Amino acid sequence: MNAVWVQVPRRNTAFTGREELLSALRSQLVKDQRQVITALNGMSGVGKTELAKEYLYRYAEDYDLICWFPAGHSNQLREAFASLAARLGLDSVGAGSEHVIQDVLEALRRGVPFGCWLLVFDNAQSREELEQYLPVGGEGHVIITSRDSSWTRRGGDTFLSVREFTRAESIELLKRRGPTSLTEDEADRLAEELGDLPLALNQAAVWLHESGMDPDEYLRQFAEKSTEMIQLLSPVDPDYPVPVAAAWNVSLDRLATTNPAALQLLQLCSFLATAPIPRSLFKFARQIDAPPELREALAEPARLGMAIRDIGRNSLAHISHRNDTVSLHRLVQRAVQAPMSDEEREVMRHCAHQLLGHNDPQDSTIAALPQYARLVPHVWACEAWNCEDPWVRALVIQMVRIALNGGEADEAERLASVAFAWWRRTLGEEHRNTLDMALQISKAMRDQGKLESARELCGSTLHALRRVHGEQAPEVLEAEAEHVRNLRLAGRFKDSLLESVDIYHKRVRAFGEDDPLTLSMAHNVGYSLLLSGDPQASVNRYQDTLERREGVLGQDDPRVVATVNGLAEATMELGRYREAERIQTDVVRRCVQVQGEDGVGTLSNEAMLAVTRRRIGDHNGAFALSERAWQRFLAKQGVDSSDTLYAALVHALSLSAVNRNDEALELAEVSGERYVKLLGEEHPHVVAASVNRGIILRRLGRALEAKDLDERALTLLQERLGSHHPSTLACRVNLANDHFLTGDVDRARELDEVTTQACRTELGDRHPLTLVARRNLLVDLNTQGEDVSVEFEAVETAYRDVMGPEHPATLSIRQTVRGDADIFLTQM
Repeated sequence: MNAVWVQVPRRNTAFTGREELLSALRSQLVKDQRQVITALNGMSGVGKTELAKEYLYRYAEDYDLICWFPAGHSNQLREAFASLAARLGLDSVGAGSEHVIQDVLEALRRGVPFGCWLLVFDNAQSREELEQYLPVGGEGHVIITSRDSSWTRRGGDTFLSVREFTRAESIELLKRRGPTSLTEDEADRLAEELGDLPLALNQAAVWLHESGMDPDEYLRQFAEKSTEMIQLLSPVDPDYPVPVAAAWNVSLDRLATTNPAALQLLQLCSFLATAPIPRSLFKFARQIDAPPELREALAEPARLGMAIRDIGRNSLAHISHRNDTVSLHRLVQRAVQAPMSDEEREVMRHCAHQLLGHNDPQDSTIAALPQYARLVPHVWACEAWNCEDPWVRALVIQMVRIALNGGEADEAERLASVAFAWWRRTLGEEHRNTLDMALQISKAMRDQGKLESARELCGSTLHALRRVHGEQAPEVLEAEAEHVRNLRLAGRFKDSLLESVDIYHKRVRAFGEDDPLTLSMAHNVGYSLLLSGDPQASVNRYQDTLERREGVLGQDDPRVVATVNGLAEATMELGRYREAERIQTDVVRRCVQVQGEDGVGTLSNEAMLAVTRRRIGDHNGAFALSERAWQRFLAKQGVDSSDTLYAALVHALSLSAVNRNDEALELAEVSGERYVKLLGEEHPHVVAASVNRGIILRRLGRALEAKDLDERALTLLQERLGSHHPSTLACRVNLANDHFLTGDVDRARELDEVTTQACRTELGDRHPLTLVARRNLLVDLNTQGEDVSVEFEAVETAYRDVMGPEHPATLSIRQTVRGDADIFLTQM
């Protein structure tokens, strides 16, 4: 069997002994047909990782899939799950990491496409932290290596305690990796002094082989270092064996003499994470405030290469030529730092900070995610937020932004909260960086559905930024846009319009009409106008903004495409459905070119295109589009994301349009409940969704239930949006339908008369909503015995002109049936 391997490290060709443990591990894993989890537990340096690797290579033929997970940091785990998702054939483009993880675990449980799998989680912390990443069910095996003893108390799973080598194993390893002249007696004495610890034994063997040092001299130096380490490491940490530290410090002392730059490079790296350090990071390190020897090495590739080779030759770090990375064991990091003075530690920690700061891509797009992902564990390890260098603090802020853009709001808030707390204490509450990070926290809160907290924090932060840093500070401009968005999310459409117009005029005065920052707020004005019920003004604003953005940014810029989408939405609300459909078709085409068929922007715009297709009468085409958008969002982001809910509510109406009303109602009800949790039950979009649900209820013969929804909706929409807002007028059309179908034709007529007049005044005679209101009023009059044949012919002619002769609404006029008026939900 040829297994698919994912992120599997190289085999240790010098692996020694452990036959009993390997046999016990095999027995535990294969004793049952069900999924088995076994933890390898023991202190650092006893070889848990090497044992897991050796098992993997020995029994690889028994598995279809083998995946290795570095489990020391959540970011590394998420990256590994993304890699595994790709090998499983799962589409993770645009999906949040939590959803990717769940998709992978479900695929493993189902055994598709790999039935028998082996997962290794190396260097796991507590079992609570790892729990969410462990598969439940399936026919696979899981090996966990951890120093945390809680794994030995995990109910339902098995564990093996990994201890020191036997003396025979110690001697075998020393003779295999040490000099050929090493005698049995010398190996025995070395093993005794090194405590039979595999990591210390390997380090000593490599050192003796490379240096040619006499074993007796090595033992003398080792004894000195042991005494020094006991003092340096007091109180003794049982998880950090003194023999390991002493063995490495013998090598470190020699390195300080033969290649000081190599030792200093190790010292710098010791403040980074145990995760692989890309060698490419050192390309941008020439200007860091390093000691002279290290600075010279960083400035000259040949000397840097020599330093890295010396580190690897002395087995002080793992050098991966395949991945071009350097990684230090946790114990090496401590051994390197132990003899350093406080001043030396501060210098090297600062060098680590600067190394990361100089590697900031300064790119907030999704394309930069992989570049930032490799920095994440190192930012945490060296606590980069502690640095006084403004460029390093800018990196930390940028990493929060990129996490938000990548859909990792929880990770973004975690890093932002730590940095914010430190900066508030050290820089002050009103320092630019402190306030900027507060703004990022508000965004993370918003993305996690904590809308009220997000709005309050954003508002107070904006006030402080304006007061301290002035109206034109970049952070103020960012906070203003966020504030407007929060007002929209709160359903305060009129307030968002007033704010966006005011901010727009400020930017015109400060930067001019064609500045990208001004145009960004001009786009916001167009959207706020649409939400506030003035589609004509929205179209005008979008058209002007589009012309200017294309001139400044070019036609293919994502911001230009966003404005074209806004123009399509506003055009549709003006009642020009076919024109809107043509514009939106072009938007989707552009999105596919830039993002691919499954990009988030592509899918959102396909859902919008489905609305326009349904409104021009192409019900089957609308159904196909909305089903794909909804299903892809569901697979990528789960049921609760705002994108999924938007697509679900669009698809519910598509289902109803093709007479699948039972399915439509179920989807509308489930999605509506989640929409309430996201935005609140009185948000205009939530209320509008209930009006659309009422349409489906009426089609199922449940007009009384629809009437209850529409009466409540009309009250709320009048309060929030006003009596003449298009959404309010549409709600009134639907409420009249409820009264008509429940036998109250008089009340239906009263509503239809008022609504028809209001639609004519606000929207014009040829707007589709006006035509629906006129049509329904004629049905009322006809039902009450009045002769309205002439008026019906006039309405039919208007329908033919506006909607087209083959539109379902046009074809149904002669049946004297009433028309419904769904409310368009923009993407929040």
